Amino acid sequence: MKLYPYQTIETVNLPTLLFAARALGIFSYISSLLTVLLWGAAFVVGPSIRATYLFFSLGTLSATICFLVVSGLCAAVVSCEQKYTQG
Repeated sequence: MKLYPYQTIETVNLPTLLFAARALGIFSYISSLLTVLLWGAAFVVGPSIRATYLFFSLGTLSATICFLVVSGLCAAVVSCEQKYTQG
């Protein structure tokens, strides 16, 4: 069982772009986990630090979304390239 993103996509011509898509997908998983941990920690700490935790969690949430978008675009390019060069 493979647990990395875009495991069904294969390529001959763009292996570096596929690696970048998978790496960004993994970074997005890590960033989303950090976001959830920051949200949970924001309710445990005192009210003076809560705003800081929530502010940082917004940053990690936006990083997660950016990583997912760029990762998906890279994977789409690799997938389209493989589909059109096979035929």
